[in-house]
Amino acid sequence: MTDIQRPNYFTSQFLVEEDFNDEQSYHRDMRLRHNRLLHSWGVVTGLEVTKDGDKKVAVSEGMAIDNDGREIILLPDFERNTLNLDGLELNTTIEIAIIYHEIKDKPYRIGDKTKYTRITERPKFIIYRGKKRENCDDDHLEVRTGSAPTDGNVILLARVNLDNNGNVSTVEDSRKLAGGKTKWSDGENNSIYYNDGNVGIGTTSIHNPQSWDKALDILGSRHARFNVRSGGGVVTSVFSHNNWNGARGIIGTESNHPLTLATGYRHRMTIDTSGRVGIGTTNPSEKLEVNGTVKATKFEGDGSGLTGISGGGKWKTLEDNFIRYQGGVFVGNRLPSPKNNN
Repeated sequence: MTDIQRPNYFTSQFLVEEDFNDEQSYHRDMRLRHNRLLHSWGVVTGLEVTKDGDKKVAVSEGMAIDNDGREIILLPDFERNTLNLDGLELNTTIEIAIIYHEIKDKPYRIGDKTKYTRITERPKFIIYRGKKRENCDDDHLEVRTGSAPTDGNVILLARVNLDNNGNVSTVEDSRKLAGGKTKWSDGENNSIYYNDGNVGIGTTSIHNPQSWDKALDILGSRHARFNVRSGGGVVTSVFSHNNWNGARGIIGTESNHPLTLATGYRHRMTIDTSGRVGIGTTNPSEKLEVNGTVKATKFEGDGSGLTGISGGGKWKTLEDNFIRYQGGVFVGNRLPSPKNNN
């Protein structure tokens, strides 16, 4: 088709079946085009799978959009939203999916021919990783081998684990949510922008001078922060501020909790709520506590105090070949008294 056409009616026009079908096709095709090009496929709302007995699961009302833009709608009073899993393979994991499905409905006899006055859009459930069952209603439920495809024509809802008796053990939510495909979005001046996988909050000019694959950029005129919070009250934040005792960037906890740096999912360095730093320990008792060997090129102090460390030690020859001890000087093999300065 090189042009998009819609029917145009006028008085005394003789209408035939094709005219009415063309009108429906025009509106339906435009709607599907809108769904397909402006939205990604997936679940729009609902369609949650839950256990509904030893060998049954129920699917809640809801809606999904497939890769062709077709709406898959499960109404609240749909009489077949409960799926019987009896007869499937034992001790296995099956996948529950839903697809667009339509049937001709309300038959009408014209002579020896049967016509249909309605097309019913009735979603169909597919069970993957199962074996074909007898007496399966093909207009409602179908069992297929293999895994559910990921091309968007089939909408995966859940993975259901069956135990050794074929009873429902667990139900894992596997719904992919539908979303928008717009390049930039600004939700009623909320100032959230999306561009080619990058996200900007408060800015459309995302700072990414090294061209990283993906970037999240938050911009405030005077200051900005990024929070990660838990339900238990832990607040971890990254701050940028023009004048917080001078312009600076800050990483830390706003709540009264320690801040820990980790590698390989193991705690390596901790700053506790009193400002004590622990390396190799999460519970430091001093301003700096190191659980391990320290290597340094230089130590400096104000002479106010030094705590010894038990264990084997090493001497380092100083520039004047002297080692001073409590005001005395160790020369050769003679240990000086505190008042011996020779």
